[in-house]
Amino acid sequence: MLLSGGERPEVDGLLLPANVGHELALDLGVLLAETEFVVALDVDAFPLRDDWLERLLSPLSEGAQVSGARLNREYVHPCCWAMRKARFVERGHSFRSDYVPRSEGRDASGDVGEAISTAEAPDMHFFEATSKRGPGDIGTVFGGIVYHNFYATRFNATTDQTLDGVSAGDSVSAWDEALQRYVY
Repeated sequence: MLLSGGERPEVDGLLLPANVGHELALDLGVLLAETEFVVALDVDAFPLRDDWLERLLSPLSEGAQVSGARLNREYVHPCCWAMRKARFVERGHSFRSDYVPRSEGRDASGDVGEAISTAEAPDMHFFEATSKRGPGDIGTVFGGIVYHNFYATRFNATTDQTLDGVSAGDSVSAWDEALQRYVY
């Protein structure tokens, strides 16, 4: 079922009857889009500036094939990611972590969307991390345009879990601090 975008009528949401996971949900969203450009913005990420979308899409108009947040490795992470839909479809791309681009012909595994950047290199525009709350990548701001909490969706906040040196409590605190600083 498609949902209205509320304040942004040009944005449609897709409500699936079950959680199909990050990878398949991103693929479905891109393939169902009826726009020239497609954008991914993780659930634990939010824009920091009114012109964030224009700044994210501008490099695509200037020749980049992929634009967005750069993590520690050389790829654009779908916490903040943009590409032309036609290019995504023509190249047979997928967000699957085990996706192998047609041009690669090798076994691949990586983070969601990593292989798309591999296939499109070097024609990428990166928004580098401009600040991090820490530890790790928790509470990262990319290019001053998007905040991404990382880890926030990987925890059950009522537990005492730890991943990569980040606790559930650290993640919740970082999210609360970001909301206070950037939203309220």
